[in-house]
Amino acid sequence: MIQLNNVTKKYPGDVIAVDNVSLEIEKGETIVFVGTSGCGKTTTLKLINRLIDLTSGSITIEGKDISEVDSYALRRTIGFVIQNVGLFPHFTIERNVGVVPELIGWDKEKTRERTGELLTMVGLEPEVFADRFPGELSGGQQQRVGVARALAANPDVILMDEPFGALDPITRETLQDELSPLWNDLEKTVVFVTHDIFEAVKIGDRIAAMDSGKILQVGKPSEVIKYPKDETVASFFAQHRFQLELLTTRIEPIIEAYDENRVKDIKDKITLHPNDSLIDAMDALKSSKDNIVPVFDTQKKYLGIVNRASVTKEISNLIEQ
Repeated sequence: MIQLNNVTKKYPGDVIAVDNVSLEIEKGETIVFVGTSGCGKTTTLKLINRLIDLTSGSITIEGKDISEVDSYALRRTIGFVIQNVGLFPHFTIERNVGVVPELIGWDKEKTRERTGELLTMVGLEPEVFADRFPGELSGGQQQRVGVARALAANPDVILMDEPFGALDPITRETLQDELSPLWNDLEKTVVFVTHDIFEAVKIGDRIAAMDSGKILQVGKPSEVIKYPKDETVASFFAQHRFQLELLTTRIEPIIEAYDENRVKDIKDKITLHPNDSLIDAMDALKSSKDNIVPVFDTQKKYLGIVNRASVTKEISNLIEQ
């Protein structure tokens, strides 16, 4: 989907912001760049939609070199969400969401329908919010509008630069929980930048750990946390390693067979998914009077249960490692 080939970005004075980066981002995956400030993660993000032009190397999207595409046309095909949203304060919410469709020539009715659909998708009722202005919305609501705007023209690629960084912890976690599954449902390729390690492992299919303009390691969150390639990567996760392991250890291996008829009275109240983490299981078990929680796949097919004893044993195993 997106291919970075020996990408380098230099600034005057031989300042190297991105240093010979090569990376393949698969269609439909969410990849998260993490690292300290100045490591090159945001510069890499901006190179993908040519907000910054690279010095050497190449970037292709669906096999087409982006240097051969008009930069304005390119950006209209890529959704972009930033920390401070960047909404036009004098535009209504409806018009803010419809900016890109309007620019690429959609008619008013199609744009209005799309705007209403997207506002509903991100949890903002169109009849309540469409005619409001950004200043009338909370920070979390504005960020939802920013996501809706990024999706407006139905792009295949979404770039997100610290999108939840300015929000309070509760709102931030709510948006992570609500919007992350949206990318999978819509089959979008998401490139996400954050300095928040917990956010990275929570939403990323893969993590790209960066330092001094280089990608040091790329892998699934659990792989990068458990098997860091060097001390620099290990230092990113060291302070919270146990909590991160709880967050990245999935419950699928500890699902047990159990008669579905015996859980029918609780399955509509508390359920888990095989990709949920041990932390999710712990939270669910707190609300379970029977010390078990049923597990269903994305098609609502019953798979079995996890119980308190197996979750406790798995946590003990992590402690002993």
